[in-house]
Amino acid sequence: ADRRDRQAAAAQLTLLHGCPALLREGRDVVLAHFLDRAVRVAPNSAVAQREMASTMLAEGNPELARRFYIRALEIDPTDRLAQGFLACAL
Repeated sequence: ADRRDRQAAAAQLTLLHGCPALLREGRDVVLAHFLDRAVRVAPNSAVAQREMASTMLAEGNPELARRFYIRALEIDPTDRLAQGFLACAL
């Protein structure tokens, strides 16, 4: 089961680039579920943390967004997207 979870997480993380499109399409519930699972299964993924942060920011929750951006930068301090959007969330 653990291996299947890691494989599922890897597959989901490759699809994270589609998250902004889901948000634009108004599929917030699908996106939230998708990102929640990605963050839980792959907590050390800077991409998952950053995308969850971007979703929180877009939904008007800058405080929660900051937490996810900071976590993304703890994992990957060179993530320029997380750096830039963290500034937007301040």
